[in-house]
Amino acid sequence: MDVSLNNRKMKRNYFITLLILTFCMMPLCAQNKLYVISEKATLPDLVNLCDDIYPYNGGSNIFLNYTYSYPDGVYSIVDSSIPVSLIIGCSIAYDSCPPGTNCGGTLCCQEGGSRSLLDYDLELSEQIIINEGSTVSCGGFRSADPELQYYALLVPLNSQLQRNITPCSKDALFEMYNGQVNTINNISWQYYDINNEWVDIPNFQNQYPLVASVEDIFGTNYSSFFSDNLQLQYKISTSFSSTVYFSEIETFSIAPCTPEISSVPTISTSCSNISDGNFSILFERPLEDGETLSFFLHKGSPAGPVYNELEQSFIGNSYTWPDHLLEANDYYLYYQTDPNGSLKNYGPITINSPTPVTFIATWISDVDCYGDNTGSITINASGGQGNYQYSINDGLDWFSFSNATFHTVTNLLATTYRVKVKDSNGCIAQQ
Repeated sequence: MDVSLNNRKMKRNYFITLLILTFCMMPLCAQNKLYVISEKATLPDLVNLCDDIYPYNGGSNIFLNYTYSYPDGVYSIVDSSIPVSLIIGCSIAYDSCPPGTNCGGTLCCQEGGSRSLLDYDLELSEQIIINEGSTVSCGGFRSADPELQYYALLVPLNSQLQRNITPCSKDALFEMYNGQVNTINNISWQYYDINNEWVDIPNFQNQYPLVASVEDIFGTNYSSFFSDNLQLQYKISTSFSSTVYFSEIETFSIAPCTPEISSVPTISTSCSNISDGNFSILFERPLEDGETLSFFLHKGSPAGPVYNELEQSFIGNSYTWPDHLLEANDYYLYYQTDPNGSLKNYGPITINSPTPVTFIATWISDVDCYGDNTGSITINASGGQGNYQYSINDGLDWFSFSNATFHTVTNLLATTYRVKVKDSNGCIAQQ
């Protein structure tokens, strides 16, 4: 400011089981898997009994014939509905059989007798349970074993169900296909452990699909359970048979999840008109070896212009923005370390600035006489950090205020003075 003085003044035993499991791991794949395990009734007591009742030429022989739509095995099924049928046939063979002779049993003990136990179209997500199998009879006597018990389950892994090939440690390995997790007692999950052996996972057994993350299953120290990639498979078994089926092995490349930000300390600009603000980011965990953070910093709003884009690796759990050239404003940070994950965001990060230094300089009096130094100027300052200083020769020389917010300069000659004021941060008032 120029002052002239004049010369004036901001989350059973014996039964047949068909487990129909749809296991298609890739998106848009529609092939299902049908697993069948069966166990037939044994009739040694009934055979001996019939030999005693009908001892013709060496005795009789009883045969139970099972006819399945699907015998034991694993099948690839494309349709979402399949006809499941089961027929039990009974025949009696004699070395010499009188016409019209039969066992007289109520179920099937006459030559050529048969009975249909099941004829049903099994749909996706549907189960059938038959656990009241009748016993086979001869001459009024029944066998000790039931002819059959039966359990069927169809679980789809359809085009809507996907697995996460490269999940981070907190992501679910499989997604739910119908909004729920199915409990299947015949399924148990296994992983390939650090000792190169297939072992049961410690929890989440009998669940299909496996809607759980690596950390849900193993905890945060998951890397100590397996080497490199996580390998999973499920096995299907029953209590009545020694048959066991294993699924295909699924391999997951686990990456650490992008860490959450716990806090962002900021540094205000030193002056209202200087861009030297900055911030530091404190993460919930240190970065791991080989982990890189990608940053996108938007200025003014989440959709504002990208102020800066960085890719950094660093040691520890804190990072300081590198350029120290931020002006007072709101900033929005988008960042990630997991290359297959989504960007996380944080904001606003507000860089503040002190209030600007302002002042008013007013002449008090002109010199009394030509050539005298009796002129004076009063300077009133506000804003900034206080502890003001003034200069009347365009900043060449600085002097402290005699009072907190004002000062009177005296003993001035009649001329033009360039008055400037600054605070304790060195912020000079803009005029």
